Amino acid sequence: MRTFPYPLNRGEDPVTGLPVLGFEHEGHFIFDPYRSPDLDRDVDPLQAYELPHAHADRLVKLNKLLLHATRAALEAGRAVIQQELGLAPGNVPELSLDEERATRPIVQTLADYVLREVTAGRSKKG
Repeated sequence: MRTFPYPLNRGEDPVTGLPVLGFEHEGHFIFDPYRSPDLDRDVDPLQAYELPHAHADRLVKLNKLLLHATRAALEAGRAVIQQELGLAPGNVPELSLDEERATRPIVQTLADYVLREVTAGRSKKG
């Protein structure tokens, strides 16, 4: 299942404002295929978007991967800074994804990387 049935693109989650991966369907950017385009109700991705469940699950996993990778990048950066400043872990407020100004470019960069790898067919996982 390396080939997604629709071209994947980077868009924006209208709730969080953060970049997400998704596809265009009938003029709407779909990043959560289990939700309607306006996010107000649950849908079956096969009926709503002609998207098999395996592909819908993969898209959901890719977006969760982006958030996980972003948190890991922020945590790694914080750890390096703490070490260089001689601070004990935990002496600094935790960075969070709520700091959109700081996280947006990280998520964008990681989203673009994921798109390149998935589009190139180099992903070894479903």
